[in-house]
Amino acid sequence: MIRYALCAALAALCAALGWLWWQSTAIAALEADNARLTRSVAALDLVASQNAAARDVARATATRQASIAATARADVEAILTGEFGECLNETLPDDLRRLLGGLPAQD
Repeated sequence: MIRYALCAALAALCAALGWLWWQSTAIAALEADNARLTRSVAALDLVASQNAAARDVARATATRQASIAATARADVEAILTGEFGECLNETLPDDLRRLLGGLPAQD
């Protein structure tokens, strides 16, 4: 009878050890998944911050380009209408002033 009890206890111990081994394997796999996902989140956070910086640069560039375009439009309009202003007339080279003086005014 004691022999059967010892065999049953040994079988229970082997089953418990097998279950613990299986659990440790599952835990190791979950820890590896957790590490992979943590690295993925860190990489996505880095990409998000780079995208935010790129968006800020794009906005600043668009604002600067709009300012340059507005200045260029005003300059073209001044050239086409012949309204250069005294200061601008004095700073223009003679050849360019003669060329612009011959342009017809557009309304």
